Amino acid sequence: MPDILVYPNWLYLLIGVAVGLVIIRFWRTVVGFMLFLAVCAGLYFLFQDRIPTEVDSFVRAALDVENLPAPPPIPTWEVAVQVAPVDELRPTPTRIVPTSGALATVAPTPEAVPFTFIDEHALNAPDSAEQSLDSLAAYLNSGARSDTERARAIYRWITSEIDYDAEAFFAGDYGLLTPEEVLAEREAICSGYSRLFEALAERMGLETEEVIGFSKGYTSAIGELDDVNHAWNAVQVDGEWQLVDVTWGSGYLDEAGQFVESFNPHYFLTPPEQFINDHYPEEVQWQLLGETISAETFANSPDLSPAFYQYDLALESHHAAVLSASDRIVVTIHTPPNVIMLATLAQADTRLDRDLTFVQRIGDVTEIIAYFPAAGSYELQLFAKERGVEGEFPYVAGYRIEASGGSADYRFPQQYATFAETDAQLIYPQAGILQRNTPYTFEISVPSALDVAIIDGENWTFMERNGDTFTATTALSNPTVQISAQLDPDSRTYSGLIAYQTTP
Repeated sequence: MPDILVYPNWLYLLIGVAVGLVIIRFWRTVVGFMLFLAVCAGLYFLFQDRIPTEVDSFVRAALDVENLPAPPPIPTWEVAVQVAPVDELRPTPTRIVPTSGALATVAPTPEAVPFTFIDEHALNAPDSAEQSLDSLAAYLNSGARSDTERARAIYRWITSEIDYDAEAFFAGDYGLLTPEEVLAEREAICSGYSRLFEALAERMGLETEEVIGFSKGYTSAIGELDDVNHAWNAVQVDGEWQLVDVTWGSGYLDEAGQFVESFNPHYFLTPPEQFINDHYPEEVQWQLLGETISAETFANSPDLSPAFYQYDLALESHHAAVLSASDRIVVTIHTPPNVIMLATLAQADTRLDRDLTFVQRIGDVTEIIAYFPAAGSYELQLFAKERGVEGEFPYVAGYRIEASGGSADYRFPQQYATFAETDAQLIYPQAGILQRNTPYTFEISVPSALDVAIIDGENWTFMERNGDTFTATTALSNPTVQISAQLDPDSRTYSGLIAYQTTP
C-alpha cells in the first residue's frame, strides 16, 4: 500500500464506523451489527503496524497527547504544632568558670591501699611523743605492722605537722636543715622535709636515701630544665625500693605564693613511671625504671599533675611539652566516660579569655582546640573533674605552644556547663562570632536531648532531629544567640549549651 494512502488509526476507525452504519441501515439485523464490529476490529489490526512513524508523531504533536496535564495528586494534610515559648522556657545557663584558686588546686589521688588505721595512729600522736626524734619514731612504729605501714606513718605525720617555709623558699634560703630543727620549729623547705623523713625511717628500721634532683615545680617553665632544685626520698619497703615526696604530699603554693596545707597521697610510694613525670634525680638509678630516660626527655614531657593519673587520663595526640603551631592547635586526651575537661590559654602568667579554647568529647577522647590571638608563646592549661560532681576543676596537664600566627578577631562560642555534662558536640559553625541577618546551617549533637532550639531573642527555631544530631538553617538578628536543649521530660525548661555573638 502506498504511503500516501496510510492514515492514522482514528481515520480507519472512522471509516469502519461509516461502513458499519451503512450495513446496519440496510440490513438492520444482529448479523449486520456483528459485521460492523468485525469490520472495525479488522481495520484496526490490519493497519495499526503500517502507520509511518512520522505521521503518528505529527498527529500526536498536533493533539499534544504527550503533554496532557496529569491529574492532581490526592492532597495530604500535616498538623504542624508550633510551641510558643513562654518565660519558663527561657534557659538559665550555667557557664563553666572555675575560680583562679581552683585552677591551681591538685586533687588527691585515690588510695590504692587503705591506710585508715595507721593514718589515724600517726595523726593522734600525743605531745609527749613529739618531743624528740626517738620518741616520735617509737610512737609511729608502735602502730605499724609492716614496712609499708612504717613508711606511711612517717609520711602522714610529716605531711600533717610540718608547714612549707614559703618565705625562705622565695628568699633563696635553705631554711632549717637538721631533722631536730625541723621537728622543733615545724617548718622547712624540701631538704628539711626529706631529712626528717630519713631520720625517722632509720630509727624505725627502714633503709632510706635522700634523692637530689630536678622537679617541675612552682617556678619551673614547661619544657625547660632548671638547676637542681628539689629533694625527696627513696625508701625500701618489704624488700623493694619505692619513691616518696613528703614535701609535695603536704600541700602546694597558691598563685600568691602562699603555702596551702592539703594532704596529697599521690606522692607516697608513687609508681616510678608516674614519679618521673615531675621528678628527675641526679643519679639516674633512682629513677627506678627498667629503662632510664634522659634529662632532655624529662624536660620535654608535658606537665602532668597527680590529678591526671587520678582521673585515668592518657595523652592521645601530643607527647612533647613544647609544641609548634600556626594560628591554632588541636590536642586530644583519652578520657574515661565519667570525666569532663576544660581548658584555658595563658601568656606571661596571665590567663586569656576562655573563648580562645573550645573543648568537646568525641567518642572516648576529649578534643581541645586553641586559637591564638597573635604569634607568640602560650601555655595551654587543661583541667578535669568527675562528671556530675559539684566543685572546681583541678589542673591536670599543661603544654607550651609556640604559635607562628593568629588573629585577634577569632573567638569560639561560649560553652556552658551543660555542654560538657551532656557530651554535646558542636559540628558547625565553630566560629563564635557570626554575621547578623546571614543564613547559617547549625549542626550539633546532643545525645541526651529531647529537643534543641536556637534562641534568638524572642525567636525560637526548633532544630530537626536525626538520631543524636540536630540541624537547622536560620539567620540571626540579636547580638547574643543561644543553643539550648530540653533534657528533662517532666520539665519544659531548656538548658543552655553554647552562645554565639553576632555582628552587623
